[in-house]
Amino acid sequence: MSPLLGFSFCCDFSFSRLQALLKKYSPENIWSNFTAQDLQELGLKPARSAEILRLRDTLNLAKYQERLRRQNISVIDYYQAEYPALLKEIYDPPLVLYKKGALNLANCRGTAVVGTRYPDNYGLKSTAEIVSALSGQTIVSGLALGIDTAAHQKALETGLPTI
Repeated sequence: MSPLLGFSFCCDFSFSRLQALLKKYSPENIWSNFTAQDLQELGLKPARSAEILRLRDTLNLAKYQERLRRQNISVIDYYQAEYPALLKEIYDPPLVLYKKGALNLANCRGTAVVGTRYPDNYGLKSTAEIVSALSGQTIVSGLALGIDTAAHQKALETGLPTI
């Protein structure tokens, strides 16, 4: 199980915050050992720190990982070899990636499709047309609502891999 998986449930837990915690804890035991004081030193308010600690105490990561495994979804964290090297170069890379299928992320070439979260019909139609024309490409997007979601949906409809 990825030691960073629990942090994927904390939308405000950035890579820079993880780096600060790694000065104190190893990647293998970071999820189980950080304290409220650690979180507050990272700039999180006491109430948010308490929420994260409650999440950690109640979240059954083994059960969640098993559910992902049954759906053929694997988790790749920042420290695994399969994590894309180019993604590590961005300012705030995701701590974990979710992957379904047999896509080799280490050498993946893709086309990013991003846009507004509130597209009109023209935007949705244009996105579908653009993605349909990208045969052989991997569609890469953050899966936000709107254009990102439309791009992933069209890729799945047409059999293109998505990240």
